[in-house]
Amino acid sequence: MKNSLHNVKIGGGRKMGFTLVELLVVIAIIGVLIALLLPAVQAAREAARRMQCSNNMKQLGIGMHNYHDTHLSFPKGGTVWKDNAREGAYNWRICLLPFIEQGPLYAQLDLTQQFSGRHTIQACLRGTVVTTFHCPSSEEPADIPNTDMTGEYMRASYVGISGAYPDPAGRLVKCLYRGYCSNKGALVMNQFRGMEFLTDGTSNTFIIGEQSAKVEIAGQKNWAGCHFNGAWMGVVAAVNRSATGSFSSELTLDDSKVPENDTDYQFYASGLTTVRYRINLNSVASASSVPDAQDFWRSNTILLSSHAEGVNMCVGDGSVRFVGNGVNFDTLAKLCTADDGLTVPSF
Repeated sequence: MKNSLHNVKIGGGRKMGFTLVELLVVIAIIGVLIALLLPAVQAAREAARRMQCSNNMKQLGIGMHNYHDTHLSFPKGGTVWKDNAREGAYNWRICLLPFIEQGPLYAQLDLTQQFSGRHTIQACLRGTVVTTFHCPSSEEPADIPNTDMTGEYMRASYVGISGAYPDPAGRLVKCLYRGYCSNKGALVMNQFRGMEFLTDGTSNTFIIGEQSAKVEIAGQKNWAGCHFNGAWMGVVAAVNRSATGSFSSELTLDDSKVPENDTDYQFYASGLTTVRYRINLNSVASASSVPDAQDFWRSNTILLSSHAEGVNMCVGDGSVRFVGNGVNFDTLAKLCTADDGLTVPSF
């Protein structure tokens, strides 16, 4: 053929093709379509991440029940290492490893050695990430380089629930160095809790909550205090900030040696929270005026997530509930307390 396709003329001699205006219109339409589709794609991805987070919690709930079937109780929320030893022991996450398909990792551990990210953590835990403990929506990576200590340690996204402040039934909650510490929940410091303790009912008691985002303290975004020594460490205990004085490895909040109100007395756990604030409150300062805010809030880490409108919570019966930001705090406090004897309204 004499004429190639792009030289074919139609009508009054106009060549086939797009004008510049037509091309710009097409590009604009494509841009609009992308702008419309992108939020939908992002929403779909977040929905998938939130579902994975819920599945992680479901696995933890099943692990808790399997642990209970084996040991006739839930694990200690955190253990005291040994007599007069300030820190180093492990928390409930270590106890759960054999029950969430992490038996080989658990077999490498020496339960008499360090679990604190502030010190020379055990070699098998350096750089190790157990994805079941990490929310995929979290704004922080699970594996944290430890620049001033030895190795790397994991940062978990889920925290054990040890109770609430104020206690819904009006009982004493001790105020210590890192904040208010309750032992009226399912996972508490240096004590075992069995199903029989959950007298409010397993379906009315939260045992694990989501804490996968940062909280604003003194104008800066900080990582959750209950994770400050990494995912694995248990109780920090000391008679005072100078770490002097003696105590037993069997120390509990019920012990009369633990004062009712002494913000110099150290007895708190990495991996636990006594719920004091409403869900997804992103600034402690807006909740109340607390002394020494950088430190005082750590035992009362806010349940906070990167999901829109709420957090995932694991219930004592092994189920998982998504709890919205608007839940009444009194209702939340009752759900975080295992034995207050109070009716929980629908939420």
